[in-house]
This record gives sequence, C-alpha cells and structure tokens, in this order.
Amino acid sequence: NPQSLDLITKMTEDLLPNFTSDKFNVNLDEPFELGKGKTKKLVKQTSLEEVYLDYALKIHDLTRRKNKQMLMWGDIILRHPGIIEELPKDIILLDWGYEANYPFERNCKILKASGIKFILCPGTSSWTSITGRTNNMLGNIASATYNAMKYNAEGILLTDWGDMGHWQYLPVSYAGYATGGALSWNSRSLKKLPLTSFLNSYVFQDSRQIMGQLALDLGRYLQYEETPVPNMTTTMLSLQFGLNDRIMNNAIYERIGEGISGLMNDFAPEMVKSYLERMESRQPFDYSGLFTFLDEKEALLNNVILNASDGKLITDEYHNALILLRTGAELQYYIENRSELSADERVIRLKNIRTHLNHYLDENYRLWIMRNKPGGYERSISALQKLQKQIEAEIMNYEKSSFQRNIVRLKAMIISSVSTLYLKMV
Repeated sequence: NPQSLDLITKMTEDLLPNFTSDKFNVNLDEPFELGKGKTKKLVKQTSLEEVYLDYALKIHDLTRRKNKQMLMWGDIILRHPGIIEELPKDIILLDWGYEANYPFERNCKILKASGIKFILCPGTSSWTSITGRTNNMLGNIASATYNAMKYNAEGILLTDWGDMGHWQYLPVSYAGYATGGALSWNSRSLKKLPLTSFLNSYVFQDSRQIMGQLALDLGRYLQYEETPVPNMTTTMLSLQFGLNDRIMNNAIYERIGEGISGLMNDFAPEMVKSYLERMESRQPFDYSGLFTFLDEKEALLNNVILNASDGKLITDEYHNALILLRTGAELQYYIENRSELSADERVIRLKNIRTHLNHYLDENYRLWIMRNKPGGYERSISALQKLQKQIEAEIMNYEKSSFQRNIVRLKAMIISSVSTLYLKMV
C-alpha cells in the first residue's frame, strides 16, 4: 500500500524534531506477514527478499532526506545475505540474538566481509522469565561483546524487552545492565567480573551483602524445569496457557518446538540442533526442588537491608515475583498430576493457587504504578485474570455432583482433543 509510506513520513516528521540524535532506528524486524495476504502475489512475482529490500530502500531515502543515519534490525537481511551488497553502506545493521549460543561470530564474519557497519544486540534475558535467566544472560552478553570487539562492530545495543505482559520487575534487569556495561568496557573480563559485589555495593546497596547473589540465583530457578524453551521459562508459559489439559500443553510445547525450528533453522541451525538435543534429554520437572529453592531464597530475601533509594520497593517486587513463581509451579504441578489426585486434594491445590494468584495481583497493581504509568496494565494482566476465572470455575465444578463433574470433564476433554488435533494439523 503506497499510502503506508505517507503514514511513515508523517510520523517521522512529527517525531524526529523531538530528538537530537543523528541516528534513526527504523526497526523493520520480524515482518511475519510478509509474503502472505497483500504481499503474497508480489512475493511470488519476485522474491521475499526483493520485496523487503525495496521497502527498506524507500525508508532509507526518507531517512536521508531527514539528515539521519538509518539503523535497522538485521534478522531478515541475515536470512537472505545475498541482498547485503545492495544495502547502502551508510546503513547500520543491528544483529539481535538473545540466547547464549546465538551465532554472533558467524554473522559478524558475514557483515564484516560485506563492508556494512553493524552493532550487536544481546539482551538482559529478563523478559518472559519473571526473575531472569542468569546463565543465559551472562553467556549471551559475553558472546556479543567479545565478537563486537573481535570483528570491529560499531558497538553494543543491550536490549530489555517486555513480551507477554512485562511481568518482570525492573530490578530483575539490573544484573544484565551491569554485565552489559562491564563487558562492553572489557569484553574478556567475564571470569573475573565482580558482579555480585558490585550489585551489593552500588546497585542494591545491601548492608548484609546478600541481594546481589540472591538476584543472580533467582534467575537460575529454571534449572528445575523440564523443558528448555528459548527466550522464556516454562513457569512463565504455564501462567500464559492457563488451566489447560496436560495433553493440550504437551501439544503446545511441540508446536513451539516446530515454530522454533521453522523460524531459526535457515539462519541458526546450530541453535535448533542444541534445542532439540536438550528436548530429547530433558528431565522431569523437579517440583520439590523448586519449592525448596523458593523457600530458601525467600528466607534470604527477608534478611536483606537495602539502602538504595528504592530499596523497600525492590524487596517488595522480589517478594511478589516469588509469589508468581510459586503460582506458576503449583499450576504446572496440578495440571501434570491432576489425574492422580483425589477430588479433595484437587480442591486444596486449586485454592492454594487461587490464594497466591489473588495475593500477587492485589500487590502487583501497587508495584506497577510505583514505576510505570497505568496505561497497559489491564493488558499486562489479562492472562492472569483469565486464569483466575478458570480456577474459580474449576473449584465450583468440584462442588457439583459427580455426574455433573464428569459431564464438564468430558466437554473439556473433547475441546482439548479437538484443539490438540488442530495444532498437529496446521
């Protein structure tokens, strides 16, 4: 639609005067609909990469007219490296990748050989995790900074996203910020990085020197999970999926694996291979280990003395994050073991999940408005509100006669079976 360029031009004219930078990040990443819908016919006539390149060059012309240097995400370009040579040399490509084994080095070789300028973009690994993914964060940032130095990148752009509702509180990202700054200064310093003491002394300002290690450890709770999922944890996903049938959940995870393979196999086959190998060797979810882990970390959290200006808020945020982790783990346990539990045991566990979830949501709004505007909050918690309704309905179901319960259960099984079949077919 040619009018889209008119829209972008107007937006650009409205926004750019508010900024002094000579650079303009136009994004252009993840065009999942490209080659479908309105562009399907056009892509068949030429190719996906040519259609993408044509639009990117038009945006580049607009950017040049505004006397700005264009930055753009590099995911589509790196999937179709044959068009790199057609890019104007004043563009800076942003190579983003958020897993520790993302192929920054391979991409750097391609970009360096092309003569195009580039920036490497790792992440804090905080989003879709609740309390972070510490080991992945360290590996991801270390790989990006090391290869940025080795291949003379323009720099590092450390990302911190908020997918699926931005359920991680701000302090979960502090370790990633510190690591990004430190390794950008000295890319070889990871093994000697005094991250814990820095967090304790300068970020959290903990008199008892506990919070730094605690924050890092809370980003390692996924060691107890069964299924390795890139860019997120299964505890986070369970809260998004809600009160599903176990078979349905397994089908969703299978579909996620297929999606990962389809999305990444053409430009990061080593990541797909690693993921599939971990899926094959996965262990059962260690619920007992996780609950013990959370109890131990909460006991430590009760003993911190944070002198940072937002110290009280930080401890409240981490306490509430622990409640959400427990809610997700208990939900997964219930779904996985429901058939082995008596009706009374199911009700007890459901009420426990409800108590945790209600407590979390009551406190979460207060914490949200301490750092954020109210806008977006309802959208953020929509999945959790849906889960609340599902749990209430499930508890009410157990107050009915066994015949009525069986009818409801049969309906749920039919819906789950049909949905599972659909996921396998599409």
